[in-house]
Amino acid sequence: MPGATRPRARGLCLVLLAAALGLATGGTRALAETEVRRTEGLIFATMPTAKGPQELRLDLYSLPAGGARPLFLYVHGGGFVGGARDEPRPLLPYLEALARAGYVVASIDYRLKGDAPVIGDRFQPMLSEVPAEDPRRTAYIASVEDTAAALDYLIANAGAHGIDPGRIAVGGGSAGAAAVLMLGYAADDLSSPPPPRPDVVVAFWGNLAGWIGLMDADDPPLMLVHGTDDPTVPIEASRQMLARAGEAGLPAELAEIEGGLHGFANIDLMTAEAEGRAVRVRILEFLDRHLNRPAG
Repeated sequence: MPGATRPRARGLCLVLLAAALGLATGGTRALAETEVRRTEGLIFATMPTAKGPQELRLDLYSLPAGGARPLFLYVHGGGFVGGARDEPRPLLPYLEALARAGYVVASIDYRLKGDAPVIGDRFQPMLSEVPAEDPRRTAYIASVEDTAAALDYLIANAGAHGIDPGRIAVGGGSAGAAAVLMLGYAADDLSSPPPPRPDVVVAFWGNLAGWIGLMDADDPPLMLVHGTDDPTVPIEASRQMLARAGEAGLPAELAEIEGGLHGFANIDLMTAEAEGRAVRVRILEFLDRHLNRPAG
């Protein structure tokens, strides 16, 4: 199964300067009209664990006005044992940049190994495919189940949050990449009923592992981002997914960051380049193209 890592931020300095406007749990921090609005701590599901029910929350980033926008849902990393929705600090400037580009961005929490998640009937077929001796097996599947629950919530409340439910992208880093890859390319075959299907998947230094063979032409387009010197999840994992996508006739692209390590150890998505082009621009162009959104 895939590895893992997680996102607060330089871009948030502008947000923090607005702290005088006030901040409450589950509330909205209002910014200047041209700035991103961050709504924190929305409860999107209550999920079972061996310790009792656990509330799961998300943060939303969006511009304060406008019509329905495409959704980009981000899942943090952390090896399925750590991390949080507001902890991928090196990534938050990028999430804010996506919001400024016209996306509603959600960053979610999910149950971790230490939470002792209990998997529901819908995802039991997927759980049965993971070796019983793997100590993180329930955490793997909980990440998919909880990401699906977040999509269920955001689709059901699309109007309230300015989301176009017909244009949905999911992305994640490391363990979060594994979650969105499993959701996008395995869950439709290994869950009943299948969860909401994203229109695009973006995986940062991720791995689909043994389920790579389930990728087919009907699956969502795939954007891969990976450092060439990643010691945790070797870049060969992304190269194999790219090759499999080509075999299946699935639109896919890989941005290889020369010398990049795992996660954000030496990668800044606001400045990183791959093959001479800005990675953040390549991702946005891929999203816009496959979500049928005019560039601009």
